[in-house]
Order: sequence, then C-alpha cells, then structure tokens
Amino acid sequence: MAVLPEVLRSISLTEDFGEFEIDTGRIVGTTSCVEVGPEDDVRLEVRPGRRWPSRVIGGRKPEPCSWVTVVLMQDRQDRSRAVLITAYVGRYVGPEDGDPRSTPESKARWATRALITEES
Repeated sequence: MAVLPEVLRSISLTEDFGEFEIDTGRIVGTTSCVEVGPEDDVRLEVRPGRRWPSRVIGGRKPEPCSWVTVVLMQDRQDRSRAVLITAYVGRYVGPEDGDPRSTPESKARWATRALITEES
C-alpha cells in the first residue's frame, strides 16, 4: 500500500493501542467491505484462518475508497516505537460479531456491511 508511509506520519499513538481511520482526500485503492441493505443477499461464511463467520456478499465489485484504516500498538520493549497490527484501504469497522473482541459499536457497524467474496 503505497500510501501507508504518508498515513503513518499523520498518526500519533498516545496510548498502548490505537485504531485509526484516515481520509486521505483522494482515491488510494478499493475496499471489499461494502455497505449493504435489505435487498442484498448477505450470508455468513467462515473465512480461512478464522474461527467465526463473516458477513459476506457476492456479485459486487470492490469500491474506490479514500479511507485507510490502521491499527497500532506500542512496542513492549521500546515505548517510543509502534507495531503495525493491520492496515487496509477502507473505513474502520472493528472486530466481527463472532470475535471475542467485538463491541456493541462494531456489531452495529457490521450489521450494515459485508465483505465481497467470490460466488459460491
């Protein structure tokens, strides 16, 4: 992700852990996590490497996006450094419903979104 160095320079990690959603103001890629409505055929599917099902939808194309989400934690040995947990093009949604770290807020966000997947 070519925009990552720019995005990381805009972040100040002031706590042990941080989830950041940055609007770059320009299209930087595409996102496969899309908003869905009652007319969409959303299903639950366990993705590789996961223990819980994800909300998925087929028949959609990734959408152009200006947002980048970054999750960081402070290095335990050197508190002046950060460890990158994940970074992706797209809006912050949070842990999925089956994830033990999910919150009421992340569950509400996932209720209106799904991941684009191949048709099965």
